[in-house]
Amino acid sequence: MGFQTIPPDRYIPGHLHIAGGLLDVTGAGSTTELRIDNTATDGDPVLALQLGGVSQFTMGVDDGDSDYLKWGTSAIGTATFLTARSTGEISAGTGTPSFTSNR
Repeated sequence: MGFQTIPPDRYIPGHLHIAGGLLDVTGAGSTTELRIDNTATDGDPVLALQLGGVSQFTMGVDDGDSDYLKWGTSAIGTATFLTARSTGEISAGTGTPSFTSNR
């Protein structure tokens, strides 16, 4: 992993910049995890896949909407195309998750 010196005018406290476009998380234990932990009172942990700085797909927990796991194309809770409850109910498009998958 390469770390790059960030000019003072581009430094953002609390951000990690990784040069080279690769973040590789490896481990030899029984599990390997990448954790995104938002500790704000009303904050959403989000993973955004971007092209040219524009989010194409996002997934995260919507803390302001019953902690649903949402997939969309922009901010969590906006342009959501799939929503899941921790109990297993899912919905496509808008609406409250009510369909239960066969697990």
